[in-house]
Amino acid sequence: AILSAKTKLVYANFDINFIVVDKLGNESAPETRNVNYGDPVTFTKDADNIAKWIVKTQNGKVETKVATSQTTYTMIATEPATVYVHLTEEKTEAVQYSKVSFISKNGAVSFVKYVKAGETLDTTTDDLKVEIPFYKFIKWSKDLVTADGNDIEVKAVYDYIGEEANRCNVHYNGTVTSYAYDSFVYLFGAEGENLALATDEAGTNIITYLNENAFYAPHRENIYVIVVDSQPASIGITGSYMQTSGDTKIAAFNCKFYVPDDTCEVVEYGMIATSSKGSMKIKAEKASDRGEYCIKISSKEVKSITGKAYLTYRTSEGKLETIYSTTVTQNLR
Repeated sequence: AILSAKTKLVYANFDINFIVVDKLGNESAPETRNVNYGDPVTFTKDADNIAKWIVKTQNGKVETKVATSQTTYTMIATEPATVYVHLTEEKTEAVQYSKVSFISKNGAVSFVKYVKAGETLDTTTDDLKVEIPFYKFIKWSKDLVTADGNDIEVKAVYDYIGEEANRCNVHYNGTVTSYAYDSFVYLFGAEGENLALATDEAGTNIITYLNENAFYAPHRENIYVIVVDSQPASIGITGSYMQTSGDTKIAAFNCKFYVPDDTCEVVEYGMIATSSKGSMKIKAEKASDRGEYCIKISSKEVKSITGKAYLTYRTSEGKLETIYSTTVTQNLR
């Protein structure tokens, strides 16, 4: 409650700047908007040569590339920010581009390339690889992509290299099925059911609710899918794991939230991380359509990191609410 109150107090009212960057990199004078925390803000640039939208927060320290090249972009105001729209060479009827989206595991858009119609993009280069835990990147679904002016998707092909111990037992309707971590789980016969993920068969400890009969197997030995009567807004840490990069240890926390679409609007989500060095609030920039996101924290010194996921949403009455998950500790030794 104190954390929620501090958030609302600090970000009750602030400025968001809007800047247009032309093809030469020249920036327009900022258009400043004073907004309230939690309000939706829409920016428009009437042009057919938009290359990308970029949002910078925390005094420019955090940069987020928005996966759209449309003429409008809408965001929920949660902190002071600067929104940039970058322009390319003006298009003519004779010049068309294909938007090539690279889809990695779990449907995540890793990056987007724009290729001039008639030209070919080689996807086998090292800079286009996307590595994830427990899987080896093999290739993209197409080695060569020839642009034709239409949107194109290529999907990553992975080989599971994790140990067999790295599997989650999914319990549902009296059956148990073992899945590799992060693999897609679809519950046949559960269409239309109100479902939740719990740590026990009785459902006394619900992690979060599901907005459909599908999810990704969390990093835990057992997960129980139960049928519930109602589905209030919820936030939970479904699992955690450790990665290494040289002498750096990385604590990863997989989080998932649920809000009733007809009564609630998502404003902000992330995690409160605590270690022997102190605590910090980490805001997540993007979640999947199922409300899933991952927070990763690097450290060379601490022995463990404890995470508590949070979710701020607006009710149908316009009230801002913030809820928290139970804490999860990930050892780094």
